[in-house]
Amino acid sequence: LGVWASFDTDAESVIETDFYGSYALPIEGIDASVGYTEYSYGAGSFDREVSLSAGLDLPLAPAVGLYYMVDSSGGYDGQFYADLSVGHDLELAEGISLSVGGVISYIVQGDDIPGDDGLNHYELSASLGAGMFAAGVTYVGEIDDDVLVVDEDLVVTVGVSHSF
Repeated sequence: LGVWASFDTDAESVIETDFYGSYALPIEGIDASVGYTEYSYGAGSFDREVSLSAGLDLPLAPAVGLYYMVDSSGGYDGQFYADLSVGHDLELAEGISLSVGGVISYIVQGDDIPGDDGLNHYELSASLGAGMFAAGVTYVGEIDDDVLVVDEDLVVTVGVSHSF
């Protein structure tokens, strides 16, 4: 279970708050889970998504995520996308780690959603973690603006997390 929020430093306001949960599936040799995310954009605007993800304990930790929009106030019902990711974690010192990764995404628009199906974006990321604190940077690149226009190209994150 978790909460994620995005803060617009120019407008000095929260622009998105996401509530999510997932359940790890007991599959031998595969890190698999099912999940649900409620994206809230304020003023009654939302998206609701279910997901299935699976990763392997191999070099570069290859993983795939499948996501389906079950309900959307913005008309994205039926949208499906899949991410293929790789990453690597490196312990720099005791309790301090560097994580690097990459993602490529393919989207299938729903029947009533404008835009083409296809590769829509890629991400390259790096983050530094120390205990429950982390900071990172992600570059998001657009692959095809007929599929999805990507406005942001550099995202900086700061986070606090705790596992039970």
